[in-house]
Amino acid sequence: MARHVNFLRLLGGMTISSLPDMARPIMQHGLRSALKPLSKMLTDIGAMRIAKADLREMGIGLEYVLSSRSKVIADLSDPYSRRSYLERGLQWSSQKFGNFTLMNQYTDTMKMWSGLITQSKVLKAANTLDAGGSLSKREIKKLAHIGIDESMLKRIADQFKRHGEDLDGMLTGHSHLWDDRVVRETFQAAVLKDVRTTVITPGIGDTPLMMSSELGKIVMQFKTFFFATHNRALVSGIQSGDASFYYGALLQVALGSLVYVLKAKMAGRDINTEPANLVKEGLDWSGMMGWLGEPNNVLENLSGGTYGMSAMFGGPPASRYQSRNGIGALLGPTFDLGGDIKNITSGVLNGEFDDREVRSVRKLLPFQNLFYLSPLLNQVEEQMK
Repeated sequence: MARHVNFLRLLGGMTISSLPDMARPIMQHGLRSALKPLSKMLTDIGAMRIAKADLREMGIGLEYVLSSRSKVIADLSDPYSRRSYLERGLQWSSQKFGNFTLMNQYTDTMKMWSGLITQSKVLKAANTLDAGGSLSKREIKKLAHIGIDESMLKRIADQFKRHGEDLDGMLTGHSHLWDDRVVRETFQAAVLKDVRTTVITPGIGDTPLMMSSELGKIVMQFKTFFFATHNRALVSGIQSGDASFYYGALLQVALGSLVYVLKAKMAGRDINTEPANLVKEGLDWSGMMGWLGEPNNVLENLSGGTYGMSAMFGGPPASRYQSRNGIGALLGPTFDLGGDIKNITSGVLNGEFDDREVRSVRKLLPFQNLFYLSPLLNQVEEQMK
């Protein structure tokens, strides 16, 4: 229950926090391969309807209904637990909250884009091989990573001839019509795997064992994504050595800096535009530091910026944990919630209801930091101080 409450009151701005994800298709597939399907998405509505229907048959683009990625990122996935009426109500609210934040719509768009890239690349490789051409070692390696070898490519090419379609250079397979079940399931699983790697969707293998317990989930809530990014983007990207990883990483850090500016503006905080600070914030908000950014932020919060990366760069502490107290930074948002309740109780009993107490009351409210409501609530908060 506490984790659902934390989700509803704290992740209203998660869509803005996810803007660096836009660099992932470029990082994974290269600039040219990523931008051509994107232009198709934006200009050819008819072709997109056909391709979207095809991808939905693979289970891609269903976030608006399922809200699965939002729940995994917020550590709410526990499908086998028994629930009371209150817990079922919170579960329903959490699912709808993903739509209110526009996170589900954003994720659907990103997954559709990534699915178009992957499907088209696999089918083009299959057609190249079928026509007597050859693939580069890099292409063979990438295809092997998603479970497709050269013999399977030839079988895919055969199915594409009978059921596929060329949408002005963008290939779609209509794989749900394929009569070879093994080829159909292998192709769909390959596309789905690559989409989940590109638009990082954490899995059970991405998190430490301690997060399997209820206490671990509470203490480590909202950290799942950083563990997954470390495994699926940072480590795998460095190992691949592709140029696309490095220029994609630069774009992702730039988008992370944009997130910092937008978040600071929404919260009514001053924006530090010094280059060193923008780079530091970009690294933090982009997730390019992986889980290594988490102990750094905790250390900066507890030391007031005396130690950590900010001290090295010579700027203020990282902004991502500014709204949490020391206990909350160390032990997660549920313990931060306890600190807010303590502030409010102390203020009521002492008759001193100042800035800190007003801020604590706001942080208890569901939907309080939805990115389109937050500026209005900032004004209300200022009036109450």
